[in-house]
Amino acid sequence: MQSCLYAGEKCSYELVSTAPYVITATHTSPTTRKVSDLQFLLEQSTVCKMTGEAISEFSKDPADNGTNYCSLQNLMDGSDLINAEGYKQFSNKWICPGFDTANCTLS
Repeated sequence: MQSCLYAGEKCSYELVSTAPYVITATHTSPTTRKVSDLQFLLEQSTVCKMTGEAISEFSKDPADNGTNYCSLQNLMDGSDLINAEGYKQFSNKWICPGFDTANCTLS
């Protein structure tokens, strides 16, 4: 937690389990203490492809003001994976409700 003092929502992620092609984790908001469940599916192909899903334990509502999107985006940003060679994000408001209104500095 000491290293998370200034990281805000880009911190407080915990690995829950791993299996071939599946990673599960949680994110606990340092401000609200609300938990989101994260799941990442890795696809075996000619490129490294991963699909992520987040579900807020406190709100299953798809119109969650971007909380679920931000749980994934803040992990990628906080871990600096967004700067990895070849990183690309594919999403929109139809794939991920809240994408177009998300303010990831708050959630």
